[in-house]
Amino acid sequence: MKLDIQISKTLDLPFILELSENPEADFLRVLHTWELFQGRRLTGLVLTGSSANTVSVAERYAGYLKRAGAIHVVQECVRSSSLAEVARIKGVLKETGADFVTAVGAGKVIDVAKAVIAEYPRALIAIPSALSSDGVGSPVSVLRDEAGRTGSYPAAIAACIFVDLSIVSSAPAILTMSGMGDVLSNASALCDLADAEDSLSSRVNGLAKILSANAYQSLLDVDNGELQTISTARKLGASVVLSGLAMALSGNSRPCSGAEHLISHAIDHMKVGSGTHGVQVAAGTLYCAALRTVAFQENRIDPAVTAAIRRIGIPATPAQFGLTRQDFLRAVSLAPRMRAGRVTFLDTEFESHALEQAFELAFEHS
Repeated sequence: MKLDIQISKTLDLPFILELSENPEADFLRVLHTWELFQGRRLTGLVLTGSSANTVSVAERYAGYLKRAGAIHVVQECVRSSSLAEVARIKGVLKETGADFVTAVGAGKVIDVAKAVIAEYPRALIAIPSALSSDGVGSPVSVLRDEAGRTGSYPAAIAACIFVDLSIVSSAPAILTMSGMGDVLSNASALCDLADAEDSLSSRVNGLAKILSANAYQSLLDVDNGELQTISTARKLGASVVLSGLAMALSGNSRPCSGAEHLISHAIDHMKVGSGTHGVQVAAGTLYCAALRTVAFQENRIDPAVTAAIRRIGIPATPAQFGLTRQDFLRAVSLAPRMRAGRVTFLDTEFESHALEQAFELAFEHS
């Protein structure tokens, strides 16, 4: 007897990923070999941030697009990472009749572009100006609603992710550290995932877990003095994309988002401090490692991760990004309520002295 079993899953992935030291030649090569640009009269919408530097980069890439055959390229500034801005850009897309969208900028621009494309499918080219989070390759956009609350929304994945290494290696160091903090926090998320899988309705894709682990492990040897080098930009560029693909394969953010991300969401909800997302999840990772040690006498988070956060110099002590001890512990208490259905070890009832002791271990005795 022959048993024929077919299992299939439709998965959107970027079919072009380029980490380039020679951006003009490499970008034109990508466009000239892309079927989209073969013999068609195209209109492109280029989304950019508001800084003069980002606008300048967007203008340069708009020129490359025209050389590749786009007959009309419209530039539009993304003003905020909000649902209202997504609605506005949808209107611009419909008005221009653009055949493709290019997003040049950091998280705000790319998150808005991914959300727009999710509803109005077009080829999306993502050109990050900084690698400040793993969002560039993920199927999630972080956006504010009308009440100012930050939430995660389903999004499309870029068809092309083009990382101009000369640009991202010269980005402000805090943005690079933020991206590293976001990826290094995968170690904490994977521990929560391992703890929770028995209670989940379906197991998370094994390859997704491997990609998430490989993403953070590739950054464990980075040193503070190497932050603004091409070599580190290449490592981080690959890592943020691996994290995004892990989420795409999983169908959710679980391989890269656990208790440490819930703490960050709670900080955002409280509207305190000045930390970037990556800095906040790095702080959450340090705290989760300490709390596991205090409460369970066992820390399953890779100790090389907490060492790397400190060695790289990520400002992940709450006081460094404007939080008091009370603020941070309040965020920890709110964290389990930040995302319905997200099971993490913070669902455990911890005694207050354990929470306080973990704070001291994570941030005062390091």
